Parts: sequence; structure tokens; C-alpha cells
Amino acid sequence: MILYAESLAVREGAAALQAFDASGTAAFLLGSDGSVLRHNQRAQRLLGDGLLIVSRHLLAADVKGNRELASLIHKATARVLPSAVEGGLSAVIPRGERRPLLAEAMPTTGMIVDAFAATSAIVLVFDMEERPRMPEKRLSLLFGLTPAEARVASMLIAGDDVLTIAERTKITSETARAHVKAILSKSQTHKQSEFVALASRLLPGGRGEPA
Repeated sequence: MILYAESLAVREGAAALQAFDASGTAAFLLGSDGSVLRHNQRAQRLLGDGLLIVSRHLLAADVKGNRELASLIHKATARVLPSAVEGGLSAVIPRGERRPLLAEAMPTTGMIVDAFAATSAIVLVFDMEERPRMPEKRLSLLFGLTPAEARVASMLIAGDDVLTIAERTKITSETARAHVKAILSKSQTHKQSEFVALASRLLPGGRGEPA
């Protein structure tokens, strides 16, 4: 009976990864210590392209992105539910000149039965290069943004940081930060990664809208 239960659990975990593959989503199953227990084919493609696994732990090549990812994984494996002030369990992982990766994590308690591998959390990663860019006019309509705010919002979704946005739009960093603050307020989000996660769901082909 125990062997049957373990076999069933392993098949369920594998089936979950295959389902994410079918939807074009990279997925990593993590143990209670944050180590990667298994991942799907979509996730394998991102290794060396912004992500890497070192000593069985998932890391981001970008230093700031790695800090966000580490915090994300810690909260998910510790089953720490974020407060409204902290925002959701999401992280933006920059990739230089390319559009970023968006990582989201959640505990698997009650979601994936995997007694054999002791799965504690799952990390889903979305490649923003594969998502169409959201028109600034649509951002204005969705969140009530001014044209200047919509332009900054579009650049945030594309993975640009505040200093890059200021340089490219020829505004001061203080003005860029003011625009970001207004964007977060109007979208009722609390940090940039949470806004990007929300906006990505509203893109055609995202989880909130059919392609």
C-alpha cells in the first residue's frame, strides 16, 4: 500500500509538470529546504538563460533578481503568506537587454501530493520575451494612467529599472520614481514585481486572457 501511494504521488507530481509544459510555463518543484527536486522541459530551457541550478538550488544570474528570487523561495517554502502591504509572491528577474523573466511561487500544500519527493513549494517562471508588449493606451485604460505613467509602466513590464527609464525618457530619476509610485497606487499593487505580475496576466495569451 505504501509503495502504491508513493508511486501515485510521483505520477501526480510528474503529471503536474507536464501540464505546465503544455501551457508553456516553466515549473520547478522544491523541497522544504528550497532545493530543486524536479523541473519540467520548459524550465530546462531557461537554465543558462537567466536562471541556473547550483548545488540543487535555483538561482538567478542577475544579482538583484537573485535576491528577489531567494526571498520568494524562502517565503513559499516557509509557507509565509504575504500581507497586503508586502504584495504577492512574485519576482522580476532581469536579463540584460532582453525582456525579464517573471517568477511566482506558492506552497504546494493541498495542491500537489508528492510524498516521495516531499514537495514543499512550486516556482512558476514566465518568459516575457514570449509575451506581446502591452500598448500604452491599453495600460492607460486599464489602470487610469496618464500618458507619461503608461510609458513608464510599459517599460517596467519590459524589464527596465527606474534609472534606465529615466535615461531613456530623458526625465530625472525622481520624476521616474514618482511615476512608478503613481502606477503602483493606481493599480493597487505594492511593488514593481507585483505590478508586472498583474499586468502579465492581462496580456493576450496570459493567464487572465485567451490568446
